[in-house]
Amino acid sequence: MRAVDFIVVGQGIAGTLISYELLQAGRSVLVFDQPGITHASRVAGAIINPFNINTWEPVTNSRLFIPSALDTYRHLQQLTGQSVIEQKPMLLFSPGKNPLPAQKNDQLHNLGTEEQKEISGCFHPTELLLKLDVWQIQTGSLLDAWRAWLKKQDILLKEPFDSSLLQEHNDAILYGDIQCKAVIYCEGAAADKNPYFSGLPFTKNRGEVLLLRIPGLPTSFVYHHKLRLIPTDKVDIFWCGSNYTWRFNNLQPGDTWRNKTLDHLASWLKLSVTLTDHIAAERPTTGGQEPMVGAHPAHPRIYIFNGLGTKGYSLGPFLAKQLSRHLVQPETAGGMQLVRPLSIWI
Repeated sequence: MRAVDFIVVGQGIAGTLISYELLQAGRSVLVFDQPGITHASRVAGAIINPFNINTWEPVTNSRLFIPSALDTYRHLQQLTGQSVIEQKPMLLFSPGKNPLPAQKNDQLHNLGTEEQKEISGCFHPTELLLKLDVWQIQTGSLLDAWRAWLKKQDILLKEPFDSSLLQEHNDAILYGDIQCKAVIYCEGAAADKNPYFSGLPFTKNRGEVLLLRIPGLPTSFVYHHKLRLIPTDKVDIFWCGSNYTWRFNNLQPGDTWRNKTLDHLASWLKLSVTLTDHIAAERPTTGGQEPMVGAHPAHPRIYIFNGLGTKGYSLGPFLAKQLSRHLVQPETAGGMQLVRPLSIWI
């Protein structure tokens, strides 16, 4: 019989963060992750941004969760030896219909002379508004580095998790020859097939991104003009996206959004743009972008950590700390008041 404190099902960003936090708290974990699964976490833009560009206002609670996120990713970088986080300016171009009014926040700044020179000749005439300091997470590098670290510690099982094998007892859960205190499901879009959580109000959508080769475009910036261009860890390759498709029958990338995006880029960039890949993935989201975090009301040792949405890389570390604290010291942690509807469960 192998005994661990917690089983974590899934190693997208949610599974990565909660397994990290539990290990940091001195608890033992075993992570199940099925090979060949394309996590939506891997195709996310993953920009930690303190500002809501749609409303031109600071993101709610950003002063609370961003320091937590930066602390987590910097320590993961140190722990794994893999570069996963980098601060860089995001350049904001005029959105057209709703241009930014007067500068409203000390987080927004004008470009310096040297920065203007660096991007000179890259764009067709369009109003460049301001710059905003953000942090870029290299999603693939982060998830791969943590996966390798888990494997090195012999706490990663690369196989499907079969919920039908769970046996619940008052003081423990048995899964085959493994005994644990609790199971935390971090399955992403697969949650709709989970026998414990399939009834939760997930609103799945298909997200698409383009990978583009753009020689000559400086990689020292992130660019935002209706859509976003983010440098990747591959030479001259930029992430471009993303979109939301709420009604879909498959995960095949569509022509309509791709062609519209390439047309927009042609009107924005003076540089050559070559499409290298078009990727689609299924996202688990909820109405109002509310994360699903908590224990099943009838199965107190069965938890879910899912539905982190577009702010997953920003908000996820803070929520993982809260959930870990509850799991490790439930008598002192108190309720998780920042999320609903599942906060009432714990």
